[in-house]
Amino acid sequence: MTSLCLQGFYSYPEMQKTIAVMQETDRKYSCFKTKFCSNLSECCLDRLLLNKLLNFLPLTVEFFVFRGTDSQTGVDDYQDAFANSFTKDLCITVWEAVVAVLPT
Repeated sequence: MTSLCLQGFYSYPEMQKTIAVMQETDRKYSCFKTKFCSNLSECCLDRLLLNKLLNFLPLTVEFFVFRGTDSQTGVDDYQDAFANSFTKDLCITVWEAVVAVLPT
């Protein structure tokens, strides 16, 4: 064990809990990713139907995440991926699942 520490490897207890936290947060992140990709797909279809360019400026990403209006098409019928995926209740269920919520 000492030789591993000298090489930069350290053993930490309760690795199982860390893995559970990562799995729970990944599960909630997948909701966000699904809604983000859905918004991107809908925007591409809207732009194709209106013969607009499919180039997206970095500023355009915000309406895929937080909802907004596409400057090319004027469409604002996209979901708020962030608000729908990371609500207070959803975050609390994740924290409860990994026993990270403080008793109130």
